[in-house]
Amino acid sequence: MVLQFIKEHPLMSQTVDTVPLLVRWGITYTRITAANMSNSDAAVLYLGTDQGELHSISVVGRNVTLLKEIAITNLVEPINNILIHQGHALLGSPIALSRVLVDGCTMYPTCEVCARAQSLGCVWDAKERACVAKSTQSPVQNKSEDPLKACGTGEGRCSPLVKELHVRAGAALLAG
Repeated sequence: MVLQFIKEHPLMSQTVDTVPLLVRWGITYTRITAANMSNSDAAVLYLGTDQGELHSISVVGRNVTLLKEIAITNLVEPINNILIHQGHALLGSPIALSRVLVDGCTMYPTCEVCARAQSLGCVWDAKERACVAKSTQSPVQNKSEDPLKACGTGEGRCSPLVKELHVRAGAALLAG
């Protein structure tokens, strides 16, 4: 019986090895939309959640990086539809329609996140302290160089944002 099935379904005679691209505990993804990057082997996936969030991830080969999590509304409702159009994501839920900017390097707020989006055509401009498209960056970063080195975080690790706070003696301080 197994041999007969293999004869009748020749494309299924070889095994397919799969691994999950992204695993997030406690999150159920309801919709997915993909955008290929021009002149690149990278893709950006936009994932809608059951909690009303939009997650964008970059996929380069087998490397996956979570780029951004965007809460769409204060209400907890699933994302039912995602349409990418002219640099925006149009998101539909049971009671709302939202439009969110998703295109462009400016959506990556830190050097570390921008460095992870290098394959998407983004580089960190240290003077402007902003993520920009490679075509507007001068000089263009060497592609073989580790993009996280430009962030000064050492060994490719992200460093926390350090803020100096002045407080009065006896005041309660909650760090977030």
